[in-house]
Amino acid sequence: MQFETWFLFLLTGIGMALTPGPNGLLALTHGALHGSRMTVRTILGAVLGFSLLMAICMFGVGALIKTSVWWFTVLKFIGGAYLVWIGIQLWRAPAHGVSVSEKAPVTGGWGMFRTGFLTASPCPSADMSSQASVGVTSRSTPMTTKRS
Repeated sequence: MQFETWFLFLLTGIGMALTPGPNGLLALTHGALHGSRMTVRTILGAVLGFSLLMAICMFGVGALIKTSVWWFTVLKFIGGAYLVWIGIQLWRAPAHGVSVSEKAPVTGGWGMFRTGFLTASPCPSADMSSQASVGVTSRSTPMTTKRS
């Protein structure tokens, strides 16, 4: 990989890591409610979910979407339906009152890991940025260069 490509990938990764998003907000919330030791499980779940998303993009899903308008449209509708479902669930959820003396509900380590994973893996912004970064770096790999 050329140094310029690597450096661009590094800057993009740092920018993505420092930009607040749903995973950062979840880790911040879990850190405030459960402490830093328990929040490590949430962060590990998010890292696994994002890594899985990157692996899916590396294995060519981004190229499939790029070449097939039909698959791209199908994924857009699935993503839109998912966001509508989340909105309806949030709308139907009861309002929660918060008091200072109230303790946070006890959540096990597996539940926090699962929440982190499920927050990171279907994230559309992470999907698009993963496809973009894999697309940038995959052009310079030896497997894609033509040999005469």
